Amino acid sequence: MSVGAISVNLWGKRVCAIAVDANGQLNTQFDPEFVKSNLDIAPINLPIDDLRQNPSQILRFDDLPKRTYRGLPAFLVDSLPDDFGNALVNQYMASKGILPRDVTVLDRLAYTGKRAMGAFEFEPASKDIVKNKAALEMSNLVEMARRALTGNLEDTPEQSLQDLLSVGTSAGGARAKAVITWNPKTNEVFGGQFDAPPGSEHWLLKFDGVGEDTELGLSEGYGKVEYAYYLMAKAAGIDMTESKLFEENGRSHFMTKRFDREGNQKIFYQSLCGLMEMDFRLKGVHDYQQYLRAINALGLGHDALSQAFRRIAFNIMARNCDDHTKNFGFLMGSDGVWKIAPAYDVMYAYNPKGEWTYQHLCGINGKFDGHTRADLLALAKQFDIKKAELILDEVKTAVSSWKSFAKDVEVSKKLTNEVWSNLKLL
Repeated sequence: MSVGAISVNLWGKRVCAIAVDANGQLNTQFDPEFVKSNLDIAPINLPIDDLRQNPSQILRFDDLPKRTYRGLPAFLVDSLPDDFGNALVNQYMASKGILPRDVTVLDRLAYTGKRAMGAFEFEPASKDIVKNKAALEMSNLVEMARRALTGNLEDTPEQSLQDLLSVGTSAGGARAKAVITWNPKTNEVFGGQFDAPPGSEHWLLKFDGVGEDTELGLSEGYGKVEYAYYLMAKAAGIDMTESKLFEENGRSHFMTKRFDREGNQKIFYQSLCGLMEMDFRLKGVHDYQQYLRAINALGLGHDALSQAFRRIAFNIMARNCDDHTKNFGFLMGSDGVWKIAPAYDVMYAYNPKGEWTYQHLCGINGKFDGHTRADLLALAKQFDIKKAELILDEVKTAVSSWKSFAKDVEVSKKLTNEVWSNLKLL
């Protein structure tokens, strides 16, 4: 039976309730006590001061693109499962005789429960939420992820399906990912929806050897490419959380420590897509100026602007064309103070024949490809970013060393040369 209403909670406080009315529309009402707090979770498009003017008002968000925001406030967009997570939920529900079209957005939030990225939690939580706290077998998870991508989870043992559901329904993006806790001493992997056991930490892992060709076997090599990009980005002065390769049966899975967890404490997270209501599915629309304006709107200062500019320069030179608005984020502590999130999904992403990555998804002054050094310097000047020339030189030096990073990580020659041939050293 579908969930008719859900409570959105943050650090033990109810933020709002969302309910379906008689016409099937979603209505949102903020909790009066939360509105009195200093937690401004949507300071740009739904500031807390505005909510205080009429704290009991019923809000509707039908004006936001339905496919992305699903009738919810934009600040919840990062809590919804994306492509891979939705595929898992759909197939699990199908195994229970429930068609995907009958699974509502509130059902999906209820299924997410306390497992969302960031700090939001949802009640009532689905009774189907996985409760297995035992260590998981990585090779089995890889096989289940491959099956999920092909829609072939029939006859899958219940425990194997539960294991994949325990790690695969929270993280965003189209690629198969696992939200895990990992013990670096024992190499044990556990489902990431629980508090990390003693000696373990919260990580996000991207499956290697699970691709569109559905072939499981030898590594596809993209885990190594992403790890080499991590090393290159760090050399370029870009702030990222610790990342590693998880080696398993000849595959190299890229893994990165979660920045929305400090121990087992949850940190509030918003992507640019949520904070600025900038639909990540749009092409040829968004501009890096909007990212920098968001930083100014949050009052994060010159250091954050400088770091953001460094990331923009890296994306341009290193051909990360998957620079949509869900790939830039911000964090807020329980004290209500915002900061720029570490960089993530920093990856070679260029396909001249692709639907999405044949050009950048965020432009510079209306240009989505063919950028020059002058374009970047003009952007820096517009936002009064100091030492822009030096930043570009440092990024260029790091990206120029791609072959060295690739060699250190043992990226295949084919992938090394493909990436090298498409870099733009400005």
